[in-house]
Amino acid sequence: MLTRSIVILSTLVLGLSLLGCDSSSLPAAAKPEKPSISKVKEDLRTRLDKDDRLQGSKITFDYDGMTVILNGVVKDREQFGWASTVAAGTTGVTSVINRLQVEQSAPEAEKPKAPMPKKQIPKTPAPEPQALPTQTSPN
Repeated sequence: MLTRSIVILSTLVLGLSLLGCDSSSLPAAAKPEKPSISKVKEDLRTRLDKDDRLQGSKITFDYDGMTVILNGVVKDREQFGWASTVAAGTTGVTSVINRLQVEQSAPEAEKPKAPMPKKQIPKTPAPEPQALPTQTSPN
């Protein structure tokens, strides 16, 4: 019975102590600091440039302190999606707007070819008009 009372009392004390805690009472060192805009931009630029899956892409971005807006050109749909994933995984980024364009590379059969030279068609003289037979009306 004594053990049960101690467990109940301990739970009550712990619960009451947690009710009085909030994050504002934590020391400044314990609060996660939001990285500066320049630090986030630097980190994201490094991550985009060094990622092997994004080689050959031409990606620029804007960052306002929370949202990254991706612009530029990527080679394929895989790079399109992966660039969003890289941006979203950067510390300090809360949302990503992907405005990247996928290169349009036409298959060989669909690529425009040089215009064919016009075929020279020999001109044939128009046939001579022939006189129509005239009919005489009986009088």
